Amino acid sequence: MVSPAWFFSTLAQATAASIGFILAFVAALYSARKSQTANRKFRLMDHLREVEEEFDPLLEAMSNHLAAKGEFPVAGDTISQMKDIERDQDELENMAQEFKTPKAVKLYANLTRTQNILDIIVTPQPNRTKEEYLQYLNFTTNNMSETVGMAKNALVLFAELTDEDYDPDDPAREAIFPSIEETEIWLEKNFINEDGNTLVGWKHILDELNHQTRRGGAMAQGSDIVVSFDEYQHVLDRIAVLFFIGVVLPMSFLLAELPIWWPEISGLTLTAIEIGFLAAISWGTYRLINAVSALVDAESKIG
Repeated sequence: MVSPAWFFSTLAQATAASIGFILAFVAALYSARKSQTANRKFRLMDHLREVEEEFDPLLEAMSNHLAAKGEFPVAGDTISQMKDIERDQDELENMAQEFKTPKAVKLYANLTRTQNILDIIVTPQPNRTKEEYLQYLNFTTNNMSETVGMAKNALVLFAELTDEDYDPDDPAREAIFPSIEETEIWLEKNFINEDGNTLVGWKHILDELNHQTRRGGAMAQGSDIVVSFDEYQHVLDRIAVLFFIGVVLPMSFLLAELPIWWPEISGLTLTAIEIGFLAAISWGTYRLINAVSALVDAESKIG
């Protein structure tokens, strides 16, 4: 039979040393992941700020010209509700039916919503909020691109904004709006030989905007906006259990004075208790190693 004092003291020390080593290892992994995901988030925010700086003047000019050409209100109960960021495209579609030019009104709402989302997303926000707004941004820019890019949608939009009796061969290249300085400059800068007051010109702008916002969505995948740290909490929970079983309980057996109601432990009973401790600590260690293994596997996938 092993001396109880020696057994429980050695057990507590060995367990504490093992836990300390694992904690140091986990802390190093956490620091590396936090640094990596934070850097990716910073790059994402820089990208979105560049997108806002490039496209915000274009969106402002396009929405103003669209509202003037479509002769619909830019304020009021319905149109104000359509500008809400959280509304999905089906809701906007239904609400736009109240107007004579529903396709143009929906496009206008999405143009202004995109401005609002970009304004908000580049400011300090909880990661969960940034993730949601990035999804709204991608849905919105994708819908705008389809509105002016798909032939059937562009045809409807052209009919809403022009004389119904006018039927050109290529409506998408007809000058619907007056000259728009912002769009003209952007198209010329990007070496696109199209006019900025046509649906084709708008298509190039909105296609590129959609491409850049989708690129932002891809960049977010490796950032702490979407990367969770749940595996670390799982490891810490396992460590806490092992610490209680392998350190706290064994140390309680080394108390100098035991309560009078504490039963005398000796012989086979003590051996059974020692074996029980070893079994419990072995099981706790096994589960902790599995949790750490899952953490390392998750780190390799993120990297």
